[in-house]
Amino acid sequence: VAEMADPSYACTQCCNRTCYKWCLVERHRLPDDPSTAQRLRHDLLCPPHGRTGRLLAGLAAVLLLYAALWSLFPELSVPGTCVTVQLPDSTNSSNSTISSANQTDSIRPSTNKQKCTGGLFGLYLVFTLSMLTGELFGLIPRCPKLLGMLLAGCFLRSVPFLSDFALAIDKTLSSTLRSVALCIILLRAGLGLDPKRLRALSLHVGLLAFAPCLTEAVTIGIVSHLLLKLPWAWGFLLGFVLAAVSPAVVVPSMLAISSEGYGVAKGIPTLVIAAASVDDVLAITGFGVLLSIVFGSGESLALTIARGPLEALLGVVVGIVLGLLLWFLPPAGHRRFVFYRFCFLVACGLAPLLGSVVLKLPGAGALACLTAAFVAAIGWRSRDGWTDDKNPLLAPVDVCWWIAQPMLFGLIGVEVDVGSLQADAIGLSLAALGIGLLLRMVASFIAVTGAGFTVRERFFIPFAWLPKATVQAAIGPAVLDTAYRTGAGPEAQAMGAQILTVSVLAIVLTAPLGALLISLLAPRLLSRQVLSVEDANDPDAIPMDERPHEAEDGGNYLPVDGDDYDKGAAA
Repeated sequence: VAEMADPSYACTQCCNRTCYKWCLVERHRLPDDPSTAQRLRHDLLCPPHGRTGRLLAGLAAVLLLYAALWSLFPELSVPGTCVTVQLPDSTNSSNSTISSANQTDSIRPSTNKQKCTGGLFGLYLVFTLSMLTGELFGLIPRCPKLLGMLLAGCFLRSVPFLSDFALAIDKTLSSTLRSVALCIILLRAGLGLDPKRLRALSLHVGLLAFAPCLTEAVTIGIVSHLLLKLPWAWGFLLGFVLAAVSPAVVVPSMLAISSEGYGVAKGIPTLVIAAASVDDVLAITGFGVLLSIVFGSGESLALTIARGPLEALLGVVVGIVLGLLLWFLPPAGHRRFVFYRFCFLVACGLAPLLGSVVLKLPGAGALACLTAAFVAAIGWRSRDGWTDDKNPLLAPVDVCWWIAQPMLFGLIGVEVDVGSLQADAIGLSLAALGIGLLLRMVASFIAVTGAGFTVRERFFIPFAWLPKATVQAAIGPAVLDTAYRTGAGPEAQAMGAQILTVSVLAIVLTAPLGALLISLLAPRLLSRQVLSVEDANDPDAIPMDERPHEAEDGGNYLPVDGDDYDKGAAA
């Protein structure tokens, strides 16, 4: 009251009513049927609000993020360039018949080393552009955001004056960031797997993982020998490069339709997600065996063949052990129970996924990560009452995925070098790829026969089994790199470049097309589980992309005290 009696306070209020009246939103009412121009002007009033306000807030966040990065790492955060440095050739120079001017960084001979600066700026550019294009594509009905993110990465790599920024990103750092993002989505998938459905569909998980993969590998091996004139061993090597499905595309796409209720009643998302990791292990094992045959590595063929099943078994065992450990960590009654359980969950996913690469057991990591989350969720349901809809860890995992998703798909897009495509081989490569995909779809349709699905549901699964990205981006260039490293000669280098060409085509065509088809066909081919009234009012039952990023108490996702969760955990 005394403050209101102060003349200066009255003067301030008078100024607010007169001087700022023209720009305050509270002083201007939006018409009942506003035009676009009227809505835009109203959104720009103080404080900015609506879609324009969100856009301005996002722009401010982008600028502040760059300002923070520049303050911490000034040398790495400025736009850089790439230069090619000629080094002494340690191998026979006659093998390097392809001029460096025609080489991309992924197919450059060992005598050329590219030095780039501004790697952190490149990461920043990939993240922000992928986030922006993802949001724009999300405005299109039934269009997945990851499609825009993939195209953003490809755009950065393909445009001449932007490609230096993409190439400046350190390859090891890029691979690590992709693994971290993949870990997040595998953990999210493991938490959502239905153990009852998985037990009932266990036979068909194996069939869906093995039959389409082997069918496509054998088909492409034969077709590439006939059309591309590759030797038999090289043809089957290409077959296993292309046979792997991409969990980075399939898993989030299936989680998106699962959150809307499509296919949940019959466990279709559970079936596809569980089979994806096994499919990758089989493809990587076949690739390793054929690579050993083609280049004659020092490892025995028997050990190479046995490595795949051993890696899969090791991944499952490690995942079970870590999942059981998560039943008891942190102890019940801990003051920050949810926060520490989330930290332990992420650590138990990252440790096997990144550690398997260091130990040269790449097939074990993804399975261990998925299994750990799956086993942990079983215990949390029975011990703590954390059902699928009431699991408080879903919220922080979804926030992490919201941040990691543009980084994952943007970096995958950056790995796709359209410039490495050989124009004279594109037509035949497309034919080989198309024939392989066609027979893969037939095998996928047959593999789920007897699983209790309708014809429409069985017709959906082959389209969900199309996307290729992560594995092809990782092992596609490996053949050509091995040819250069071992000095295999110009013929082997040319065939390695051809394999890289087909790998790039597979990513460019199947990753966006597969994600789009999953989103478009799910409402048309799958039955939808209708949410109850309670679920309809539950934020955890809302699709992941539409879930409000706010806890029930209005605070953060990671509560400081977590007393409410402690009571549930103790019970």
